Amino acid sequence: MRFTTSSTAPWPPQGTQPRDGRPADRPGRHARHARPAGAAGPAGAEAREHRWDIDVLRIVCSVAVIAIHTAGYLLTAVKHDPDRGLASYWLGTGLDGLTRFAVPLFFAMAGWAVLVGSPPRSGTVLRKRLVRVFVPMVVWTVFYLVWAAYVDDPPGIAGLTRDALFGSIRPAYHLWYLYSYIPLILLLGLVALLRSSARPWGAAIAVLLLGAAPYALGDLSTATGWHFPAWKWQFAAYQAGYAVIGALLLSIPRLRGRLWWVAAVVLLTPAVAVYQDQVKFPVPYGSLLVAALSVAVLMSLLRIRVPERLRPWVSKLSAASFGAYLVHLVILRPVSDQLLSAGHGWAAAIGATLACVLITSVVAFGLTMLWQKAKLERLLG
Repeated sequence: MRFTTSSTAPWPPQGTQPRDGRPADRPGRHARHARPAGAAGPAGAEAREHRWDIDVLRIVCSVAVIAIHTAGYLLTAVKHDPDRGLASYWLGTGLDGLTRFAVPLFFAMAGWAVLVGSPPRSGTVLRKRLVRVFVPMVVWTVFYLVWAAYVDDPPGIAGLTRDALFGSIRPAYHLWYLYSYIPLILLLGLVALLRSSARPWGAAIAVLLLGAAPYALGDLSTATGWHFPAWKWQFAAYQAGYAVIGALLLSIPRLRGRLWWVAAVVLLTPAVAVYQDQVKFPVPYGSLLVAALSVAVLMSLLRIRVPERLRPWVSKLSAASFGAYLVHLVILRPVSDQLLSAGHGWAAAIGATLACVLITSVVAFGLTMLWQKAKLERLLG
């Protein structure tokens, strides 16, 4: 069996692997002969290996995103007050704490994909990767705006539409990740291209414009008196940190002492929950507690072996994870309205929460597989 780096695709939305198993970012004729055929080294090893552990991480993190939003509905039901429903409050707080690793690990996997797993070989390749994220993001942004207009009928839907152009999409709050992801991947891709002695002028100009945009808008607002929404097309320092440390950790060739990392996850989860109850909710993704939990989860699953019989399903679920992330709020909201309640006791609250996560995950991944069969993944993810 021949293994390739298909784990660079498609979620985090950094896909470079077509369905036939051949690497999509194929080097040119001269580039293929730049390294001797028998040369050993990290790059050659990465290029021959399929990272099943990253496929597993992608699936786990996608389900964790569904779980963290389920926790949000639990806490909304009790208005973040334990006196209104002790079981729902602590279950929501604990579940939110447990799944805080999802977003950091998405950035970590994205950093590994761009810097190690499958660095872009040209500005054209980088642009195509970003387009594969940008188009579904736009389609689902429009969908959630229309959905909000017809289902919620919020005041100022025109304002929400305008805000979406600047990176603030309140009806689909989960899409904030992509407004940070695109500038970050653009910058990391620029670094990768510079390392390969390319001259990616387009990427460099785009990075400059994205970085200068909030200041230019501030100056324009001062000069004209116009009010502009906050500019959200940018990434935070902690996100870049997760991308870089993820590239390093995911490059470790083997792992020993996995049980110690699993034990760390078990110990850190209640610590995050207590922090959220006593200090601040939600705990920031840049918090040291979240960073420690994220590293512990990553190391717990690093280089994990996937049995041969499960690999087809792992591959399918991994390929569907981006679409599941995009669509899941449409499913989660009505399901949570029916199942979650502030008045549940512990048994009912746990059962309803598990059912909510399970139903949403199955439907979201199933729908994604259906539209991928219909060749709609370029539009829908």
